[in-house]
Amino acid sequence: MALPVGKWLGKPASTSFPPLAGILAAAIALQMILSGLLETFPAWK
Repeated sequence: MALPVGKWLGKPASTSFPPLAGILAAAIALQMILSGLLETFPAWK
């Protein structure tokens, strides 16, 4: 299904998606780190 979706989205969407996916992955990673730190150090809440 990737090829039909890629053709439907076009070139601008396919070139802007990887940076947005990277930002989303970094935000999820930061949230996981912060959640782990708050579980480890409950006095920080």
